[in-house]
Amino acid sequence: MAIQVKKFPSNSMLDTPVREVIRHQVAGNITTDSVLRVAAPFDFKFESIGQTFLRLGTTGVDGTDPLLVELEVTKNGTTIFATKPAIGPTAADGSTSLTAGVGITVGALSATPAALVGVKGDLIVVTIDVTRTTPDTEAADCEVCVILHELSDYDPDLGEVRP
Repeated sequence: MAIQVKKFPSNSMLDTPVREVIRHQVAGNITTDSVLRVAAPFDFKFESIGQTFLRLGTTGVDGTDPLLVELEVTKNGTTIFATKPAIGPTAADGSTSLTAGVGITVGALSATPAALVGVKGDLIVVTIDVTRTTPDTEAADCEVCVILHELSDYDPDLGEVRP
């Protein structure tokens, strides 16, 4: 398991000036859930579902038993998703949760604004959640990417960015 946290410079395409990339990878077969816990390095916002996604190298095969790899991201115990991104065995190998297709559930962020913003020190938990019984071929080589955008003017008492 490799854990990378990188800080990137500002980008005029983004609403906020700095972002932090939390990348969580599982190389090889995914036979159990994998969890990464990170303390937020600054006040932040989850901007879009396109910046929080799951990629699966091998989707796996399990006959009639359920086989699914799902992404869960929580902030202080509360999910950031209305719909969790997931990839099942009918998706093509190398699929991401960014594009709808057979066996792919494209995620949707929560409609609750408070679920998508946080303050420095908030606990962010990234979970690769696997549902499996006895697969003929294990799901394998999973990568998750979660991008945090820095909010230098976020007021947690107001629950919004200061004007």
